[in-house]
Amino acid sequence: MFRAVEIKGVPYWDGGYGGNPALFPFFKTAATEDVLLVQINPVVREGTPKSANEIQNRIDEITFNAGLLNEFRSIAFVKELIAAGRLPHGEYRDIRMHRIDADEAFKDLSASSKVNAEWTFLSYLRDLGRTAASDWLEENYDAVGKRPTLDLSGELDDGFKPVRGPAPGRRVKEFLAARKNPEAERRRA
Repeated sequence: MFRAVEIKGVPYWDGGYGGNPALFPFFKTAATEDVLLVQINPVVREGTPKSANEIQNRIDEITFNAGLLNEFRSIAFVKELIAAGRLPHGEYRDIRMHRIDADEAFKDLSASSKVNAEWTFLSYLRDLGRTAASDWLEENYDAVGKRPTLDLSGELDDGFKPVRGPAPGRRVKEFLAARKNPEAERRRA
């Protein structure tokens, strides 16, 4: 949708459906066992989409998250193998997953918001992200380096159906109550 941004001669772009970085390589290449995922697409969305735009938006979300959910399954499996002593912990990292998600905050965004490059909307998203990060740090900072804050086994039930994540933190609730979403305001106009 947007051109790559070049920084010091290296192009960067949004990976979209299939090009987002895989988490699995962290088992071998990272010095840390902590991985913080900043997830911008909701895994769970209440209600049934009815309009063509709502249906397409939900298809996009499901497709976008399919790779991530597969990565979660792989990480959970390797963690089980390490715990059972079937994989050496020194050779494989026992990944501690953490996540800042936006399920609640982004639930009312339309499909068109994914291509909205208006400065007021981007500023709103930036501020919302910073607020969510502050909540996450307040609630989870002490866990970093010690234990995961994202229970991968709890992410999927026996039928591989995603389950709802935690409620938004205090600051995000205050942010959403105080700041109007410019995307929603634009749609109403």
